[in-house]
Amino acid sequence: MTDKRKKGRPPSENPMVHTAVVLPQDLLDRLRKDAEAADQGVSAEIRRRLQMTYDQEGLPTQTTDLIKSIKALADSLARDLKVQWYEHEFALKAFKAGIEVFLRQRDAEGDAHIYTPFHGHADDAPHDVVGQTHARLILRARDNTPTKMIHPML
Repeated sequence: MTDKRKKGRPPSENPMVHTAVVLPQDLLDRLRKDAEAADQGVSAEIRRRLQMTYDQEGLPTQTTDLIKSIKALADSLARDLKVQWYEHEFALKAFKAGIEVFLRQRDAEGDAHIYTPFHGHADDAPHDVVGQTHARLILRARDNTPTKMIHPML
């Protein structure tokens, strides 16, 4: 007697389970476009993106806070400057200055409530003022606890 098993994908160590997901058309279109660019199917793109969110959950809180702050900075600058941070030299410099504020937020001992806000000097570059101001506003909005203000050169 002949074996009439289906031919196709070899058995996987981690077998897949078929499921249905209802998505808005614009999201599905974006997933298809991204899947095509990565030379994979839509299911693989959905799995990749889901895994990425689970991987992010495993990051230290400080890292996820930094990621959220950088995203908020990019959005804030785009609203204010009407360009994305990567589209204009001024916006890029402002973005870098804002990120520096986030990175200086912790002192050597890791106290989350000490950060170095921008105080401003006559010779400071305008992009530094813009970026650091946006970053400082994001920090204040995210953290309602009192902060110790110190000079950026200290």
